[in-house]
Amino acid sequence: MSNELTNVMIEGLDPEIVERLHAKQDNTTGWQTVYGAYQNNKILSGEVTSLERIGAMDCAIVNVENVRGIIPLEYFGVRFKREMRNYVGRSVNFKVVQYDRENEIFTGSRIEAQEHLAELTIKRINVGDIIPAVITRVVPNSLYADIGGIEVNIPIEDIRYGWIDDLFEEYKVGDHLLVKVLDISEVEEEAEETENTDDETTESAEVNGEADGVTAYKQKYRVKVSGKQAQKSPWDADGVAHTFRKSSEHAGVVSGVQDYGVFVRLADGVDSLAPHMKFENLKKGDRVVVRIRDVDVAKEQIRSRITRVIEKV
Repeated sequence: MSNELTNVMIEGLDPEIVERLHAKQDNTTGWQTVYGAYQNNKILSGEVTSLERIGAMDCAIVNVENVRGIIPLEYFGVRFKREMRNYVGRSVNFKVVQYDRENEIFTGSRIEAQEHLAELTIKRINVGDIIPAVITRVVPNSLYADIGGIEVNIPIEDIRYGWIDDLFEEYKVGDHLLVKVLDISEVEEEAEETENTDDETTESAEVNGEADGVTAYKQKYRVKVSGKQAQKSPWDADGVAHTFRKSSEHAGVVSGVQDYGVFVRLADGVDSLAPHMKFENLKKGDRVVVRIRDVDVAKEQIRSRITRVIEKV
């Protein structure tokens, strides 16, 4: 213990806690964690605090206690710096692949961590399992999510029951879902394609959702999942959809307006499609009354007609 502690008596002082504080201040415990992770092939987790250009490399900056680490773009698992920006402020997994004690820095690889996690995940999941997934990206017509080192894609029609008007309004990165595993397979080896690095082309692809959710490294496994099939169906024999019968009238909320009609939320997971009103333009959130015209259980569809507007937003 340092001399200043031996000369001072403080009521309630725990010398071991003080020693740990000194070790943390001197980066001792942080480097012990880094060394241990490197020697034991252990996965660490840390928040991406910033992006920096180090030499010729674009890098994500992470910290293990007070020890600074970098994850270069080529080790991160995305293709372009603009994709890496989405991870600032988010926690990522990585392995320590190199360290430089003299310059007080280490290099991490998110790719190696994800590949390791994928091997663990594939041993633990089976078709039919209900498992958690964390959303990594939202694009116009689907969600991308991580199930443990494996990225999965969930099309908009397979996310949940009911009409989804705007994925960006309803879901965000980091949201949790339960999904059902439908299929597990190994990805067949394919001929490598030349990567298109034209900024204008790739930026256009990202805006249209074509480039999002595609990892820069080849995933060994492909897992198909469904959010919808992990949920209880409102169309089951005892489901709420059966309470809506032809010619009955019900209050609902406009859940979406399309060129071809108006969707009205009647219950969780149940939306009816109605023609536009002749003399009234409706918006999402308006409360209306609809008369049921047809119920098709097999297609999970309800057709209706709006008879009255209760309240407009």
